[in-house]
Amino acid sequence: MIRMCLLLISTVAALSSFAQKFQIVGHISHLPNQWVSLSYMDDSLHTRIDSAYSTEGIFRFTGKIAEPTAAGLFSADGTISITFFFEAGNTEITGDTSQPENLLIRGGNSTKNYAEFRAIEAALYQQNDSLKDLAFRHSTDQAEFQKYWNRYEEAAKAAEQKKERWMLQHKDAEVNAYLLLYHYIDIEKLAKGDSLLKLMSDKVQHCKYARNREVAKYTITLRKTGKPVINFAQNDTAGRSVSTKMFSGKYFLIDFWASWCKPCRDLSPALVQTYRKYHSKGFEIISVSLDNSRSNWLKAIAEDSLVWTQVSELKVHNSAAELYDVEVLPANFLVDKNGIVIDEYLWGDRLNDRLEELFEE
Repeated sequence: MIRMCLLLISTVAALSSFAQKFQIVGHISHLPNQWVSLSYMDDSLHTRIDSAYSTEGIFRFTGKIAEPTAAGLFSADGTISITFFFEAGNTEITGDTSQPENLLIRGGNSTKNYAEFRAIEAALYQQNDSLKDLAFRHSTDQAEFQKYWNRYEEAAKAAEQKKERWMLQHKDAEVNAYLLLYHYIDIEKLAKGDSLLKLMSDKVQHCKYARNREVAKYTITLRKTGKPVINFAQNDTAGRSVSTKMFSGKYFLIDFWASWCKPCRDLSPALVQTYRKYHSKGFEIISVSLDNSRSNWLKAIAEDSLVWTQVSELKVHNSAAELYDVEVLPANFLVDKNGIVIDEYLWGDRLNDRLEELFEE
């Protein structure tokens, strides 16, 4: 790890000399006067949050950046919540709050590449969501639910293959390293992500999201399995303090997520089903959000039907995430009745299979 850190430091020092000015200007109609926040990873791999005051829908962010960068833009009232790519030079965001999903973002090649990928992704999600909704409409009949859920999983697999084809057709796009960092970082997808990254251009393989992927992979190897749970307490949606100690004597999952984390949101339907299946047997979940917007946090909880315990400090740098060395979302840790972490980074069938084993004992 020391060697990795030294390598990163030298890389960042070299990049800093290439940093150039960027400007992000927003012209969004009907946006009330308020603060707007910009969250992104700087060249030293740290999350940075800048704020600008929007007057009559006009706001501006400026700074320096050496590499194309993904960013989240959030308005204080939760009206605007988007992810986009920007780079040195000018980026313009225009549109209307009546259709925040249709905001137009103009900028460099990375901006265009990311917008193109997201358009493909959105079409695929719309198709898959209809299949997922069909499965949920039959949730009271296990056989029917499984039939429709199998169709959804087949379509989801085909969608992943289509997205991978796009990545291979754009081997020189830094956007790919970002996608590989956030979509191929869990235990099951590490090898696949590594093989895809090797097919990218040299520029992509050494950009900051590829470097951060190596840090994240190392973090995953700092496993907590076999160690006592690290207890913490944070406030729930009603402002009440909730501690992990309250779940002592039960199997429970510590789940780290955020409303702006698309991979997290994609996993929500399966986690809802898991909770429904095992909650009556004594299984609990405490979800820790790394949101800094209360309205976005509450909106995501409602949209995804997350009925279990939800806590947050409303900060991106969450103290519980730091205790568990969480560098990339989503992340989770399964705790047994004796307060020992018995597994981690479990999703979908892997989580269900593990719980089935535990509740059959």
